[in-house]
Amino acid sequence: MSGNEIYKLEYQKMMETARFQPITILVWGPSDPGDSAPLEKVKAYQKRLKIKTHLREEFPCAGVFFSEDKEMRELALTGQSQLEVQAVQARIAHLVLILDLTRGADLEFDHFIPKYPWFREKAYVLLPEKYVSTEGLTKTVLDMLESNHIIGFSDIEFESCKLVTEKVVGVAHTIALRYIIANL
Repeated sequence: MSGNEIYKLEYQKMMETARFQPITILVWGPSDPGDSAPLEKVKAYQKRLKIKTHLREEFPCAGVFFSEDKEMRELALTGQSQLEVQAVQARIAHLVLILDLTRGADLEFDHFIPKYPWFREKAYVLLPEKYVSTEGLTKTVLDMLESNHIIGFSDIEFESCKLVTEKVVGVAHTIALRYIIANL
């Protein structure tokens, strides 16, 4: 076996090991819009659900949560604001994926990225490609993140699930590999 083949084999083993790391992932984005909501809002929430479900399947030892999940709500203390509760959740998480399709996700994005330098390392923003190269206040906030933390997607990628099966899983693998490297 050549040196290159050994290296590739070791890399494959490490990638498989990454799938079983005990990382915590928060998925922020559209909340459940209810039964009578417009189709666009329903599809946005369903994509967020699909992200959570797929990550749980791909990373069986990871904790993958929405901030509104029961387990996450139980972390709240009396008197804490919603932003304070989410700051605690984000601080504990290894990865915060923000599916930026709604006003609520915009508010989280706009609040946490400028306010908490530690958050910028954990945050990966998933947004339609047309907004990746934006101007104004959104650009100012996006510029606080490393460029690889801004993940644009096309309408086709959104519909075909490439966003979930490739882009989101790739980010989670990156975080899991960082976890392995930090804990060697």
